[in-house]
Amino acid sequence: MQISLADLQKRLEGLQAGRVEAMASLNTYDGAIQECQHWIALLSQQEGKSDANQVPEKCHARRR
Repeated sequence: MQISLADLQKRLEGLQAGRVEAMASLNTYDGAIQECQHWIALLSQQEGKSDANQVPEKCHARRR
């Protein structure tokens, strides 16, 4: 079985598009993690303790 140049170029384009999508997803998760860490640190500092139940609801909604 031979692979043509056009087939390889099409595959490369698909892989590159998938990489862009995966990186965007990773950045979304990273931002959500940073946001939760920020709120945990802020609440811990204000109350002198760390309690996951006090993290804003939007952080809980992002868990899977």
